Amino acid sequence: DSLGELADSIKEHGVIQPLVVTRTPTGYELVVGERRFRASQLAGLITVPAIIKEAMVDQTKLEVALIENIQRRELNPIEEAQAYERLMKTFNMTQEQVARKVGKSRPAVANTVRLLNLPAEIQRGVIEGKIMEGHARALLGLVDPEKMLLMYKMVLEQGLNVRQVENKVRELTTRRQMDAAAPDPKLMAMETELRSKLGTQVKIQRQGKGGKITIDFFSEEELEDIIHKMAQEEVTGGYLTV
Repeated sequence: DSLGELADSIKEHGVIQPLVVTRTPTGYELVVGERRFRASQLAGLITVPAIIKEAMVDQTKLEVALIENIQRRELNPIEEAQAYERLMKTFNMTQEQVARKVGKSRPAVANTVRLLNLPAEIQRGVIEGKIMEGHARALLGLVDPEKMLLMYKMVLEQGLNVRQVENKVRELTTRRQMDAAAPDPKLMAMETELRSKLGTQVKIQRQGKGGKITIDFFSEEELEDIIHKMAQEEVTGGYLTV
């Protein structure tokens, strides 16, 4: 296993990166390097190199341990994202502060944390190596979790590479934007009839299952005239024939 492989490496080369410990009344407490410590024991070492950090409070110990884990680059992208999020939540850090701590750019940290917006099934796929981090980043462009899952299954079934997924997501996003921008003929007909009846500009906008109607007026007299016309239409039996 990986611990055994590390033990074999330590037998041959020794412990290259020192452990981090802090003093306690009874000796020393291991802060960073538990895996190296266990592998050293497995390799039969009696002593290991260590850096002694004085008077570390529990919060600092946790922070150092998290940052060391990230910097060792042994975390998968989801674990790395979770570590960044834990640093931000536990120590009230901003993404900029986390980036400085781990030696990365703020956009790199932000893009990694965004992976936690993926549905759990896709996150598991990243952890298990079914898809690459690049696939996961591309899927985020779909926004809708259901669409992400559908595309994820397509990636697995068809063996799509990252570039192919990016292209498909771009196509779907462009199509959605074009559909949203395309005028609804029925709404346009309603607007035309309302403009004719009220004698002013009318705009109908859908918002989900609802929406809003905007009626322009430019004076008190015009407003009163519009209200009068609307009241008259209500009395005589409604507005639209569409």
